[in-house]
Amino acid sequence: MRKLSSAIGIIIVIFLVFYNLTSSSARLAFAQSCTVPVQVANVAITFPNCESGNCNYTQGKCSWDALTGATGYNLTITAVNANRQVLNQQAYTSTSLAFSVATSDTYRCDVSAVNSCGTGPVGTSSLLCTTEFVVTPTPTPTVTSVPAQGITPGAQTNPPVTLPPTGSNTLVWSGFAGFIIVVIGLTMFLLL
Repeated sequence: MRKLSSAIGIIIVIFLVFYNLTSSSARLAFAQSCTVPVQVANVAITFPNCESGNCNYTQGKCSWDALTGATGYNLTITAVNANRQVLNQQAYTSTSLAFSVATSDTYRCDVSAVNSCGTGPVGTSSLLCTTEFVVTPTPTPTVTSVPAQGITPGAQTNPPVTLPPTGSNTLVWSGFAGFIIVVIGLTMFLLL
């Protein structure tokens, strides 16, 4: 009986030692594979928000580089002079986001990467977004008219007549048309 209880005791001790070793190595393996993300790189604000050649002067866009190991990004956009938060996104999964620009202000974009281990340091960009978009008018040409002989200055005159364009294209088409007329005339002459 004593041999049996000793054998059971040895089996229990071996089991406990084995169990502790496997659970400790599992905890160590988990602790070594989980790291907090590093700082997001190349955070930038662009204004206006231009997509496919169309620019929206009421929007800016914050963008940043994708970070390996991040499952999302925490993002806040602040109007600095107005001291108000424009946007707050948590666990956002894209690498750019458009936001409304209501006034001429300096906008700041703060982005940090997140994963299951925690949140990385913040990457920041700031830009003054001037929303008063003023179109520069194209100057109109000034026309000076010279009174024709026999017309009193200040009298109503007809607007100047626009002549057809001249140049090598007109000359080529005129020569080609003349050639066709000569060919038709010659053909009629020979048929008669």
